Amino acid sequence: MHSRPFAISLAALGCIIVALSAFAQPSDSPVKDKGTLKVPAKEVPAPASVSPELRAAIAARPIPPYTPAPKTADEWRKLQRTFDAVEAKQARDVAKAVGAKSETQIIGGVRCYLITPKDVSAENQDRLLVHVHGGAFVFGGGEAATGEAVLVAHACKARVLSVDYRRPPDHPFPAAIDDAVAVWKQVIKKHDAAETALFGSSAGGNLTLTTVLRLKELKLPLPGALFVGTPASDLTKTGDTWFTNVGLDALGRYDGLVAGALKLYAGGRDMKAPLLSPIHGDLADFPPTILISGTRDLLLSDTVRIHRKLRQAGVQAELHVFEGQGHGAYLWAYRAPEAQDALNKISQFFNRHLASQSPAFKVIEVQQTGGFAGVNITYRITPDGKFTRKSKRGTAEGKLDPKEATALSKAVAAIDWEKMPAKLRDPKVADDFIYDMHFVIGKKTHRVTADGTSAGKNALLKPILMTLVKIQRVPVKKD
Repeated sequence: MHSRPFAISLAALGCIIVALSAFAQPSDSPVKDKGTLKVPAKEVPAPASVSPELRAAIAARPIPPYTPAPKTADEWRKLQRTFDAVEAKQARDVAKAVGAKSETQIIGGVRCYLITPKDVSAENQDRLLVHVHGGAFVFGGGEAATGEAVLVAHACKARVLSVDYRRPPDHPFPAAIDDAVAVWKQVIKKHDAAETALFGSSAGGNLTLTTVLRLKELKLPLPGALFVGTPASDLTKTGDTWFTNVGLDALGRYDGLVAGALKLYAGGRDMKAPLLSPIHGDLADFPPTILISGTRDLLLSDTVRIHRKLRQAGVQAELHVFEGQGHGAYLWAYRAPEAQDALNKISQFFNRHLASQSPAFKVIEVQQTGGFAGVNITYRITPDGKFTRKSKRGTAEGKLDPKEATALSKAVAAIDWEKMPAKLRDPKVADDFIYDMHFVIGKKTHRVTADGTSAGKNALLKPILMTLVKIQRVPVKKD
């Protein structure tokens, strides 16, 4: 009843305070032109709200002073070599600590590193995750590219292919995207795109997004899921936290070295172009995406903004913001519980969104009866798409194409088994029942309704009775 007058009085009080402070201390006003705030100097302790491990890592990581960008290509190359050597040693140390192995490969004319973790889970035996590294587009190449790849491979228990893309000063935009696309084209020749994830952090997060934009332009199959870590989604100094988190994040600041690296990568092109700043791109039809950042991250705003734009485009997008973490803390403080939590979230996300493409059954037997000629055919189908067709004419073998096999597996995965009779919930066997599902046999799509009737694409055929006789399912693991 009194809330509205109270709210108005608070607003009025705020205006009075600002007005009085302007008269009392005109030289020290916190408000400058165009709404810019002048924030007084303050001390910020390492956060007490995080684990001791993360707090110690934050306290030990220095905030660099303003660092000017190199002025010549040779100066860039020298700094590049120094940075890459340090990061490469750290990547080797991490790989040794978690028992991962690295193998150099040339794929699509691009040098890559295949990372194999100590343990590859059964469901990931044929799965591949593709990685594009960070480093402000200039740094982090060679073995240095593998640090994040190793940690994600270990967390996900899956093989990771890290793309060592070409970099400035010798190869500015769009060389990195071209290399990522070239690798992707080769990867999907052997792997189902829907079973394959694409991921990266920082500049690698930008390249993950811009590579998908480019794949859309080329009308190529898109990844099944994305991990986009603290991405540089806008190469201009626009996001709020480029200003508010200066002095809190070990990345430093936008001005100087970072801005110089971004401009070097852009090579004189408009920094707001979608393939440079994906925040300006068309994100419709993007794969499910998980994003990670932290409250001290200079790129928190870039992460939040691209997350909102993904959501507005109707994309399944999850944002995880961790307390106290700066830019990429889940990588450089990977031993901390919060970092392990972040890496586990990536693994769970990939399992959830890539597993939907995995076989949901071991064997399916389908009975087809009715139709124009009174057919009576039994199909026995395996997850790889091979089927045996038995009829009065004898037995024949065939194979569904990969899309058909995936469609059938999706149909089985979509069945609400909890609503089935008790004996049908047994993951080993389900006998003699009819269920509403879509599946494909012999390149004809059938929809089986609850009463068992179905019609093929040929409208002249009489309704065909498709009965799911037996299914041996793959047990589903609960989180």
